[in-house]
Amino acid sequence: MKRSMLGILTVLAVLLGPAMVFAGTKGALKGQVRDLQTGDPLGLVAVQLKTKDGGTADYTYADANGKFFISNIIPGIYDVELYLMGYEPSIIKDVRITSDQTTEIYPKMSTGKAITVAGVTVTPKDFLTGPDEKGKTQKEIRETAGVREVGDVVLLEPGTVNVGGANSQEIHVQGGRTNELVTMVDGINANDPVTGQSGVYIDRSAIQEIKVNTGNFNAQYGNAMSGVINIVTREGSGKKYTGTLEYETDGGIRFKSLERDENGKFYLYDDPIKYPNEDMFHHKGTVALGGPVIPGYENATFFLSGNILEHENRFPFSDRHRLNGTLKLTWKPTVKIDSVKGGGPPKFILAGNYSDYWYHSYVHALSKGIWLEEFGPRTHRGDYRVNLQVNHPISKKFIYNVNIGTFNTHSKQSYMDGEHYNDFKQLGRQQLSW
Repeated sequence: MKRSMLGILTVLAVLLGPAMVFAGTKGALKGQVRDLQTGDPLGLVAVQLKTKDGGTADYTYADANGKFFISNIIPGIYDVELYLMGYEPSIIKDVRITSDQTTEIYPKMSTGKAITVAGVTVTPKDFLTGPDEKGKTQKEIRETAGVREVGDVVLLEPGTVNVGGANSQEIHVQGGRTNELVTMVDGINANDPVTGQSGVYIDRSAIQEIKVNTGNFNAQYGNAMSGVINIVTREGSGKKYTGTLEYETDGGIRFKSLERDENGKFYLYDDPIKYPNEDMFHHKGTVALGGPVIPGYENATFFLSGNILEHENRFPFSDRHRLNGTLKLTWKPTVKIDSVKGGGPPKFILAGNYSDYWYHSYVHALSKGIWLEEFGPRTHRGDYRVNLQVNHPISKKFIYNVNIGTFNTHSKQSYMDGEHYNDFKQLGRQQLSW
């Protein structure tokens, strides 16, 4: 019986092992607190991790040697607050937490007077150590001009180039081909298993952090020969509801030249060489909403975003259309933390995204008559991803992460606007309608 059970467990380990290898989607913070005057370590210091809106993301207590460790932190910029009886409160501003990395800080606290209530604010530049590879947060992405999707962020890094066209980006990193670049979304490999290229689309509104690693990455990423793109999607805030609504268009704003007719009157002239397609336009709408699932209950949050793209190029029968959505649900039960053993409650995350994209390509050889309209090529691509994560720090020294998910991507190129080949109009045996 024992041998049979051992055999079953071995088979399960072989089957589940490859699926359980995933990239880190959370960061960690560790350090040691010392006395400013004597340099001695300070034990039982309360360490609070504060978000920029004033909420408490996590907290812990330093051990007898002044050492502390906080895991499973959502990537971003935080303030670290330190409190200890008999010492002035200390605040370390703008501490960056990066996915799949541990940031280290070594703050010092000074003894305070009995009537002193004001804290000491310091910056981490003098004692902060962390990863060389820094990710870009949601705020940094939005403040960077020209960034609309994941590929635009990657192209900001040195050694990257886009060799694709407007309809699809093909990014080469440090001379490597597109299929040598691995894309991870919430810990799930999102590369097309057939072509090896990235098969996922994530809009910038749904990105919490994106980190591009062009070297020194672990073997867990498998076929990453030139780089790794690690994307963490956004989570909702447990404190308040937040949302954005964006709409971009060029409707009614055509680049026209001011001309004068034979009667001396001015008029706006469309250059048919520059703009051969009179129906050229661009429209994109994006909506995002996040917050607590139940008002007042901070432990369960949601984030939802979606966008629609309708784009007609300057060439006739050259258009792009996209539907995209992202959803993330989180739940963290309330559990009392032991100040000695550390640890914390488990965190459950259910995340997914969906994208449907199709476009027509202009072919000059088919531009005469109705050949392009009737027989022009159409490409249809799509993908979806769903995964469930469980992050649980049992103690200060033991943490387990489980990530189970699925990813699907498809691509189809066809003619006659996607008609089945049995419905193709024939030349020779059957006369065309035109």
